[in-house]
Amino acid sequence: MVACVESYDTADFTDDEKSAIHYAELLAANHTAIDQAVIDDLLRHFTERQVVELGWAAASFIAYGRLIHTFGCRP
Repeated sequence: MVACVESYDTADFTDDEKSAIHYAELLAANHTAIDQAVIDDLLRHFTERQVVELGWAAASFIAYGRLIHTFGCRP
């Protein structure tokens, strides 16, 4: 499944998963593109609390990845 994340819109993910991946992708690469339509889509699949938790989890992983990169760590 991880190998399919890049093409999540055509992969065999649930609608919930596609919405979450789309949000995380925007948060990582183009956070200014997150508008009310993106939030509304998330709220069709998740509660407000779950959206906040998803955002915090994604932001934490993004920040962690950027931090270890600055230390020169390689996977």
